[in-house]
Amino acid sequence: MALIPPEVIDEIQSKVDILDLVSRYVTLRRAGKNYTGLCPFHSEDTPSFTVTPEKQIFYCFGCQKGGGAVSFIMEMEGLSYPEAVRKLARETGVEIPEKLSPQAAAQSREKELLHKIHSRAAAFYAQTLSASPCARAAREYLKKRGIGEDLVKAFGLGYAPEDDWEALAKHLSQQGFCAAELQKSGLCGQSAKNGRLYDKFHGRLLFPICDHKGQVVAFGGRIVGEGQPKYLNSPETPIYNKSSHLYGLSVAHSHLRRLDEALIMEGYMDVLAAHQFGLTNAVASLGTAFTAEQARLLKRYTARAVLAYDGDAAGIKATHRALEILRAQGFQVKVLSLPSGLDPDDFLRQKGRNGWEEFTPQGALEYLLDQALRLHDSGSAAGKGAVVKALLPAISQSKSEVERDSFIRLLAGKLSVPAETVYADLRKSGLALAVPKPPPSPAITPPTQGKTGSAAHLLKLALEDEAIFRLVEEELGLDFWPQPQERDLAFLTKSLIESYTWQPSTLLSRIDDKNEGLRGFLLKLLTKESPDEKREQIAKDYIAGFRAAQLEARMKEVRAKLAGIEANDGEMQLLMREMSNLAKKLQAIKAKN
Repeated sequence: MALIPPEVIDEIQSKVDILDLVSRYVTLRRAGKNYTGLCPFHSEDTPSFTVTPEKQIFYCFGCQKGGGAVSFIMEMEGLSYPEAVRKLARETGVEIPEKLSPQAAAQSREKELLHKIHSRAAAFYAQTLSASPCARAAREYLKKRGIGEDLVKAFGLGYAPEDDWEALAKHLSQQGFCAAELQKSGLCGQSAKNGRLYDKFHGRLLFPICDHKGQVVAFGGRIVGEGQPKYLNSPETPIYNKSSHLYGLSVAHSHLRRLDEALIMEGYMDVLAAHQFGLTNAVASLGTAFTAEQARLLKRYTARAVLAYDGDAAGIKATHRALEILRAQGFQVKVLSLPSGLDPDDFLRQKGRNGWEEFTPQGALEYLLDQALRLHDSGSAAGKGAVVKALLPAISQSKSEVERDSFIRLLAGKLSVPAETVYADLRKSGLALAVPKPPPSPAITPPTQGKTGSAAHLLKLALEDEAIFRLVEEELGLDFWPQPQERDLAFLTKSLIESYTWQPSTLLSRIDDKNEGLRGFLLKLLTKESPDEKREQIAKDYIAGFRAAQLEARMKEVRAKLAGIEANDGEMQLLMREMSNLAKKLQAIKAKN
């Protein structure tokens, strides 16, 4: 993929109206120069989400997410940075120059072709399920399972005819796709008997699998009636890797953000049943154990998850593996333990939403403790040792000292042993404790200097006006800023001064993703309202105040040195002369102000 030139990104952002963009997703009300609403990224009752059209930025004072138009689209639609830029480029009519190698260009064309085939196939299957007499059994099956028409449409469910194995191939061939392309898609095979193409999913209810952008990339099929295998899934292709996708994500993504929690299940019907009963944050892994790639994909939307796998032995094993992966990715994880032999689909249909709500999810460590106590005899010395040994890896993985300490004390209480015994075993095991991240440093408010206010106010003006920036540089230099983050922003602006548009929101795209502290500092700075008139005079007053503070600080240092010098010391004359000059400069500043 070719890199997108910074100047093109700046042009795109300059043409996007962030107020219009955000308003597609959030109901906003005017509040002075800003607009406020309920944050789309976390659940809240009181609006803390702010859009500042003048600066083309958004910021939530609740969850601290913020940025410009590109950042907003990335968060809302789960797109990568290049994907978000390209989406906005299409909307604004900005052309992005592409310089792909011949190999990359061929790969791009192949993926585009496969996306088209899957999109046309999904439409064909959906139409068949909706209207064809051959899909009557499939429609009855869905009705029996309580899957309504709205859910069928939302998830794009379809049906592959059983009585005509060539129906899909003929349909797609008429639309210009050749046999080789249809076989490469994984949807069609070639008969060894007659050489004709056939639909691999014939006679099955189909569950389209979409990527995070909502494009169909594969299918899962369930046999309707008798036959084996019960479920059949698409093979991996250039657009589909089952370990990198989650079923239902394209429907659930906005609910994941709103509820700030994912409900992770095992199968297609589990997810459909969950959504049917209002559990709209449900997603599922795809015919395989939960993977690190799926965890990273999910983390675009939330860092909190509840595992609701089957209550049988296989489900318990899958839960343990998913817990390990999610906790390693920094998720806060809980487990909902269903009665043995019931999957979420069965349970919801038997007990309904009210029955589901009666189960309280357990914390990850508490769940693992219960499982260990079931497997080992906690009444014997050997059994107690086995319980502790089984839990040591999970304890060491904990990044919270509070969680770790609380759990160790709970574990010690359950086993009737001193907590220090568990700590001793942990140390002996050779497992390194995860080092907890230190709490974020409290924000430091720059000191008020004279009547001019804080350095942050001056910096905001300097980032918005080239003349003020150059005046600050000339009068104070770029090293004078009290906070490191203020200095970082000043030097970043200096490095971009030839191409900088003096729209501070464009600086956000130039700050490394790893430097969240600097991004957050800039966002908070930009959400402060500033006067529209007499900005240059206000800046000069700020500068005068800082110059006066600098002079007064130096005069204090000189006085201290004079107090320690003998009267006949030659340095005294130099210091006295400096003191006189400092006093004159300070008097001149005060006379002007």
